Amino acid sequence: MNEPKKPAATPEEYPLVISFLREDVQDLRQDLGDFRKETRQDFGEVRQEFTSVRLEIGAARQEARQDLAEVAQRFESRLNWVLTSSVGVGMLVVASAGVVVAVLTP
Repeated sequence: MNEPKKPAATPEEYPLVISFLREDVQDLRQDLGDFRKETRQDFGEVRQEFTSVRLEIGAARQEARQDLAEVAQRFESRLNWVLTSSVGVGMLVVASAGVVVAVLTP
């Protein structure tokens, strides 16, 4: 229940206590510096990974644009073919009707 009290430091022990405190502060500063260095390295790695992902996304976007342009070109080509064929068939129908009318008129 009654804890023994630590004896108070004597004046002769003050320089020793201060030197221990200084060492502890120096250790803390060193640890903080190491932590900052590790944190910067980690952020640098994350930044590099983010940059590589961004480049991959850009490449995928460019590839998708090229694929879309190719599909649009194919669609336009097929649409042109269908329109041209429709016009040709229409002209054949009109010409055939003209021939039938010419043959059937006395």
